[in-house]
Amino acid sequence: MSVTKPPEHEFELVRNTSVPPDAPKGDIESAHLREGLETSAAVANNPWQAPQRSWRYTACAASLGLIILALILALCFTQMVSWKQKYYEISFQVVGDWGRDGLDNQTLVAAAMGKAARDLDFIISTGDNFYEVGLTSVQDPQFKTSFMDVYTASTLQVQWHGVLGNHDYGELWLENQTGIPQPSNCPNTYRDTECSYGPLAQLDQRLADRDWRWHLERSYTLSLANGHVELFFIDTSPFVEDYQTAVWSVNEGGILQQSWQANMKELEVRLARSKAKWKIVIGHHPIKSQLQEFPEVGMALGPLMEEYGVQAYFCGHEHNLQYLHKEGEPTHYVVSGGGSQVGNYGNGTGPDLLMFHPGSGFVQCLLTPKQLRVDFMSINEEQPIFRTHVNV
Repeated sequence: MSVTKPPEHEFELVRNTSVPPDAPKGDIESAHLREGLETSAAVANNPWQAPQRSWRYTACAASLGLIILALILALCFTQMVSWKQKYYEISFQVVGDWGRDGLDNQTLVAAAMGKAARDLDFIISTGDNFYEVGLTSVQDPQFKTSFMDVYTASTLQVQWHGVLGNHDYGELWLENQTGIPQPSNCPNTYRDTECSYGPLAQLDQRLADRDWRWHLERSYTLSLANGHVELFFIDTSPFVEDYQTAVWSVNEGGILQQSWQANMKELEVRLARSKAKWKIVIGHHPIKSQLQEFPEVGMALGPLMEEYGVQAYFCGHEHNLQYLHKEGEPTHYVVSGGGSQVGNYGNGTGPDLLMFHPGSGFVQCLLTPKQLRVDFMSINEEQPIFRTHVNV
């Protein structure tokens, strides 16, 4: 089989036609050098004449670098967002049994709260908000004299989340009287149904029109930190047996119109459904306290605290500050009822009682994903008189 040789011109090298083939070697090298310089100058004047392969490599490397940089920035942003979602600091104060027109140390407690406050998110009221009989109407002047005119510090201009106490139900211990009289401080333009003893005025949304900070419901839940923290507020007065037969139990919206069994079931449902890491319950009456005053409250609510892993229960009613905890139990019990008047509420001894302060004061808290710091504050000291930590 014969093989045909390709045409000769396909194998010829391209020579510089400006140099004769028989020119001396030095002339050939000089010509090639001149040609190279001319080519380099032309490329410099017109970059698009640069070799396409080199340009493509450069563009590819630049694109790859931009892609890598974008991926790194996206990863950093995702991690930063995830960290912010998982980490939080919630600062709040807890005060109870306070509303006395600024008297009986109430103004002193308010001043101490203002000084101690550091970037507060909210304030919790554990009930008995207005003495002695709560508010009788939305226009009751005591809302101004016991709340608006007292907690005036700039650091306390945050939302207040409260619960009802027994005095907020219009507690009147009247002797030799079978009915409840009409309040004497009713506005002239109000009908009898708009002004009466009972909790309805404090539950009225129109109070928030007088002061935007006010928020109070019978029982409710606050979800914080993207659901990692939940606060459960419950009305405990219907649980107390003595209140069922009191003359003031018939007040409008009062004790006899409530069901402690329904309150308990509602709280249990909310606790059972909660996916929060932190579960904190707020009520007025103690589950545990130095006096152990209301065993029926503890019997009803205590088992729920343990079953659903509630880390803390805040309350008031007893006019002092207390901290109780039993080793091995999940729930830490904090009594913050020193918002104004104090009195003879025990001698500071009792089961599981780790701190007892008989004077006026409040509690300041800082909650993070791993820890709840609880500082017990007195009107006589700028620093905490006692500090404890609840860990998860």
